[in-house]
Order: sequence, then C-alpha cells, then structure tokens
Amino acid sequence: MFWAALALALVIPASPGAQVRDASRRVQAQATIAAPDDPGFHYTEFVRAEITSHAARFVRDTFVGDPFNEHSPGTRINFRSDATRIEAFFRYRTNCGLDLCWQFAVDVDGVLRPSPIGSSAVGVGSTRVFRQAAPQAHDFSLILPYASDVDFLGLSLTGGSGQLLTPPPSRPLIRYAAFGDSITQGLDASTIASTYPYLVGVARGWSVINLGFASHTVRAADGVPLGMVPADVITLAIGTNDYGLAAPTPEAVFKSEFEGLLDDLRVLQPSTPVVCITPTWRSNEEVPNTEGLVLDDYRRVLREVVAERSPPDANLYLIEGRDLVPPGPTYFAEGLHPNDAGFALYAANLARFNLIRDAGFEDTGALWDSTGDAAISAAAPHGGAFALRLGPGSGTRSEVVYGITAGRSYELTVWSTATVVSDPGTIGIDFLDASDQFIDSEQLIVSAGAYQEDTLAFTAPAGTVRAEVWVHKDAGTGVYDVDDFELLLDLP
Repeated sequence: MFWAALALALVIPASPGAQVRDASRRVQAQATIAAPDDPGFHYTEFVRAEITSHAARFVRDTFVGDPFNEHSPGTRINFRSDATRIEAFFRYRTNCGLDLCWQFAVDVDGVLRPSPIGSSAVGVGSTRVFRQAAPQAHDFSLILPYASDVDFLGLSLTGGSGQLLTPPPSRPLIRYAAFGDSITQGLDASTIASTYPYLVGVARGWSVINLGFASHTVRAADGVPLGMVPADVITLAIGTNDYGLAAPTPEAVFKSEFEGLLDDLRVLQPSTPVVCITPTWRSNEEVPNTEGLVLDDYRRVLREVVAERSPPDANLYLIEGRDLVPPGPTYFAEGLHPNDAGFALYAANLARFNLIRDAGFEDTGALWDSTGDAAISAAAPHGGAFALRLGPGSGTRSEVVYGITAGRSYELTVWSTATVVSDPGTIGIDFLDASDQFIDSEQLIVSAGAYQEDTLAFTAPAGTVRAEVWVHKDAGTGVYDVDDFELLLDLP
C-alpha cells in the first residue's frame, strides 16, 4: 500500500534542472550529471518523496501542522558508481541553527566515512562525496541531516563509466519507525549518524524511518499518520515536552491523547510491536510545572496506559527512558538532550529491548516491589553503582513484566553472588493470566561465591498475558547480591 502510494507521488518532467546544469559548469569537462530522477538512485527511509529531474525532496507532512515536517532525518540516497570523483549538489532551504545539524553522513560499502558532508549556508551548494585514484565500483549511501530542510539536486560523476551503475544498493527489509520529539529527531547530536534511531538501526540491521519532531507533545492525531508508515517495529518516545512547556499538558489530557494515538495506530497496525519509552532524565524534572506535576507523573501515566492495555494487546511494551541513559551531566550536556555519548548509550541499551525495568537497580529499584530484608546497596554491584542486596533476613523483590506472549520462548538472565554458598537465593518468574491469576512458575536456585551469570529459559504457558519476575532469599547467615537482569523482547 505504501509503495503504491509513493509511486503515484513521483513527478518526472523531461527537462533537466537548471540548478544542476549551472553547478555542473564548475566541474571538469568530462564530468557527467546524474539527475535526481536517474533510475540508478534508490531512495529509502522516508515518509513521502517528490522526485523530479530538478530535485528530490522528502517531507513528513502527513503529520499535519508540525513545523519540522519538512525535515527528513536519516533518509538515504543510495547509488553505485565507479567514478574517480563524485560531487553532490544540494539546496538548503533552512537549517536548524545548531552547529552541525546540516551535515549529511556518507556510507561507502557499508562503512560510515569519518567526515560528513554538506553546508551550513542556505541556498545551492556542492560538496565532494568521494575520490579515488582509479575507477572501482562502490556502493554509496548519502544520509540526510537530522534538522535541515534540504533538497538533493544530483551528482557530478568524473571518470569511470560516467554513469550510475545498476542495480543500486539495497537496504534492510525490516523497517524501524522511531516516533518522538527532539531527542528522537537527534537535536544536539554531532551528526545524523550519532542519533539513537540511526544507531539502533545499525545495531539491529534495520532500515530506519525517523519520526522525531522537535518540541512535539502527545497528540491523538498522530495515530493515523504513524499507522500509515510501513513498520515492522515502532518506538514511541514522548512526554518530556508535555511536562516542560510553559503551558504543560494536564494529566487527564495527556492520558487521553496518548490512548487516542494508540487506538488509531492499532486500527492500521494491529499487531506491530510497539515499544513505549518513558522520558529520559532532564535536569529540572522534579520541579512542579504549572499543573503541579513533575516529569515522573507523566512517566506514571505511560506505565498505567501500557498496563491497562497489555492483556488484549500482546505486542505493546514499556521501556524506561531512565534505564537507557543514566541521569546527570555526563550524558546530557545541557540538561535535556543527550550528547553523542548519551545517544550511543541510549541506542546500545534500547537495541537490546530488555523488558525488565530498572534492571540494574540504578534508579534505586523504584519500579520493583519489596518485602522483608531487601534493599538497594552500593556495597557489591556487578555493573553500575548499585545492586539489590537480600538478607541475611528473609527478603523478596519483584516486578510485573508486560507483553509476555503464551507459547513464546524467552530467557531470563541475571548476575548474582552469595556471601555464604550454603545460603543461596532463588530467581523466578510467575506466569499470570488476564485477571492476574497465577498459572505456573519457573525458578532457579543460585549459590555462587562470586558473581556469575545464570539463565532461566522458559516457554510462557497457555493463558499467559504478563509475568512477575522475582528474586528471593530465605533467612540465613549471609547476603545475596543480584544485578543486571535481562529479559529480551524477541524482535526481527
């Protein structure tokens, strides 16, 4: 459906573009021009395209009313060439004003080039893409900037065959749509290749459609255009602007708009895995806004919506943004957007799609329920700064996990150590039905004297719609330290 609609949008006049002809006079006489409508180009990872012999323009205007819908972060211009020199022509209509928001990334034979290309000046510009001593065929991918309105005007090819080679390089069939605000769009990243959607795509081997819009808030109206984007996996990372704007979103409205977005999305894509990501840290998040709400109130609403909808919607999941990037200035240079190191960590953690929240207890275990002698401790972490310590008295810590599907196989892994080998702990998972009634359980007794990783493999029994992961220690003489849980979502 999507590709058929796209084909109808292509307009191909017969005459070449004047901008490309004028720019071509500046290159050597033997150079030839590949206009944007040349069949040797393969355009991918966009929402809507307008391709003519004059220009290739990519827009996201199906998301009505957003001022950033003419940005097309991460859209790729793929081609194959044996030219000894390749020069690209662009027309920048606007850019975001940030230092490096205008830069194209360049991928050659699947390897990202160290130097991006492009111009910070509005208007027509040209830049060298590639140079080599002798003709040799390579696959190229020019990757659009994350926050500039820019048209692609074509290539100048010098040396070699003088034309684009066919077939052009392909891109992965699995398509990942990342929807969100400026953090998803990539603001404050050094280039598009440092944004988390791009990095997740690289880690998983997916094509990426970046649907991040700076300053965006939760809107039910986004459900239909999002549902029309062909995707095999969707992430929804939204909410920080609902908290932080001068006129913040009331809690009831926030919940209603988010539910409306999911309702309309599910009409069009009823079974696509949708991963809801709660907002990452921001430096002022504990300051009440004019609604009297702090950022964690908006996180709580997202958790509640996923919990309420998860029994019938087996492909709706939740990941905590604070699990992806630790709070503090190390990863958030200006207190809101991650820096390059923060985006890299965000992507590395998200790409695993761990269903256990606060899996390393770095957020003080706030999302776990506790009974007895169980506390967060800095005494013996496996990773990060904290671990869960149980004992010497009896203690239990547990967490409900949503989106567990009956008949599907999983592996629960955990790192743990017991100070007294004869006084072990137990890791377990209980399977629950739609009424939260117990169905069955799997468990593993662990008594290692030093940290070791253990795995509990299981298949969710019939009737399972969610599960409860737990760790327990009976009263004894030693303590039991547990850290770094993983229960990974099975994705393509």
